[in-house]
Amino acid sequence: MLSGWHKCLSLRQMEILANNWAEILLALITAADVIVSATPTKKDDRALGYLRIIVQTIAGKKKTK
Repeated sequence: MLSGWHKCLSLRQMEILANNWAEILLALITAADVIVSATPTKKDDRALGYLRIIVQTIAGKKKTK
């Protein structure tokens, strides 16, 4: 499904993504948080919480108690 997606990106664009993937992901999660906060249900809040845990694990940030 995603095979060949890199063919539409230039080398410079791939460098930018590789060097700034954490900041880009943080911006996307922040945008999702704004949207989720605007909805009345708690189900999407939980889904975003799970996504945050996954991203923090990948990014290497330790969970604080």
